[in-house]
Amino acid sequence: PYTLSLPSFGAPAQQSYSPAATAGNGQRKLARGSSGTLYLTYESEGDIFFTKSTDNGSSWSQAAYLSKGYVPSEYPSIAERGGHIYVVWHTKLATSVYDVAYNYSTNDGSTWRAAPVSLSGAIGSPAPGPTPAIALTKPSGSFEIIVVFRESSRLTSRHSTTTPPASSSNWTTVNVANTTSSSKNPSLWYHPNSWPPFRLAWDEAGASVKHQYFYYSSWSSLQTFDPPYSQ
Repeated sequence: PYTLSLPSFGAPAQQSYSPAATAGNGQRKLARGSSGTLYLTYESEGDIFFTKSTDNGSSWSQAAYLSKGYVPSEYPSIAERGGHIYVVWHTKLATSVYDVAYNYSTNDGSTWRAAPVSLSGAIGSPAPGPTPAIALTKPSGSFEIIVVFRESSRLTSRHSTTTPPASSSNWTTVNVANTTSSSKNPSLWYHPNSWPPFRLAWDEAGASVKHQYFYYSSWSSLQTFDPPYSQ
């Protein structure tokens, strides 16, 4: 018979008392680096934190405080390549008004920016908010980083080839064509061995899952997966 070998984990450790600590359908909260290091981001009491494990989850580093005054912040998403780690989230400014912000580390999470970077400024978005997703390439070579999030009338994205993108001026706005006010829960990933390497999928009004590719600074024509099965 086939035997499945599973990794072992340490005892559970309390990192957050928030029921939405890792909420966000489609957002990446946990990433594994090429060296095997695990990188985790989460929300706790309106703040965003980061921790990592070099022993497959048996122990975790002291949490780094990333949002630093952006309160209340929630729905973080993480991406890592070559020791460069980016965490993006949204901060609620008023009813249905949010700011998408990010922080980054260029030394495998040892240190982070002293203050987060505001990416979007104040934008409108239906509840639960923009729920941004992030993906990036390796910092060496042709670097690219993309953040996709929900606005009131569509999905939009920010694209940068600057490493690291230290301010909002380092980003270009690229709206996601064929999306609507019912487009939500964006999920974004990068596949180095496929073309185009950036892929985006989202929930369209709870009725279907749609996806597009990103290449040459624009999004591809709309494609649709089969509708989800009813449970």
